[in-house]
Amino acid sequence: MGVVAIVGLLLIAPIDYPGRLLGVVFDYGHVPAFAVLVFVVSRLLSGQNTSIKVAGTVAIAATAFGVGGEFVQQYVGRSAEPGDAFANAVGAAIGFFVATWNKWIQNQRRVWMPLLVLAVIGAVWAPTLILIDINRQRTDFPMLGSFESKLELSRWHTRNSSKRRSQSYSSDGEWCLEWKLRPAKYPQIHTRWPFGDWSRFASLEVDIWNEDEPIEVVVKIEDTDHNGSHDDRYQQSFRLLTGKTTISIQTNDIQSAIADRKMDLQRIARLSIFTIDLQKRRTLYIDRLQLTDPR
Repeated sequence: MGVVAIVGLLLIAPIDYPGRLLGVVFDYGHVPAFAVLVFVVSRLLSGQNTSIKVAGTVAIAATAFGVGGEFVQQYVGRSAEPGDAFANAVGAAIGFFVATWNKWIQNQRRVWMPLLVLAVIGAVWAPTLILIDINRQRTDFPMLGSFESKLELSRWHTRNSSKRRSQSYSSDGEWCLEWKLRPAKYPQIHTRWPFGDWSRFASLEVDIWNEDEPIEVVVKIEDTDHNGSHDDRYQQSFRLLTGKTTISIQTNDIQSAIADRKMDLQRIARLSIFTIDLQKRRTLYIDRLQLTDPR
């Protein structure tokens, strides 16, 4: 019961990772967590000589538990990830196989092992790509987003909108981000844990192309000490005319945006761009999110 409670808590608790790297570590933990869950529960129910029936039942229940937990996450401030559900299922399969190891003859083990290895590779593929992009963030800094690599899309999350790379417009390299907004109260795109010390630069710039009539967008920036209130962040509206607009924000303005404290430019936690009360579908193109004018 303790194992089940711990795994269940990790599945549905509204965890706020202090950085992308810890999120990757957590993603790597899905497979071993569910393997241990199935193995321990199976052995507790039927002892050392665990039957295939008991272990199979536990593995199926754990898989359903893992899939259901991912579904519930969207209601507790987290996002449901199909890849995490798959990793949970792979971990359950490994726990089942280890718990019933003595039930399988040598030839059967030879068949199962490569399949499990391939499944594990599939389960850790996505977090491994994110780990590669984390290293790329360090290399690219002070460029926060140029979208020359598909992996950059993993840094950005959307709400009431969608994202993809496009070659329609670009001010750095050949690619930009195509942001398709749907009618909603707050269509949004944001990145968590942009890398680097922003205090070393005087301004933040971003190029946005608008093919339609003028539109207002809001840029919101928060640091790690953000308390959740509206007044404890930088937030500014910008009007995008038809064509290209370069938004330039002074880092001094970001630092002084909060009345009772200075924003910590060395620990920026979130950068968001959104609109308010959008009435029709729109498409914007974003490129060259970059800190400029080194101090």
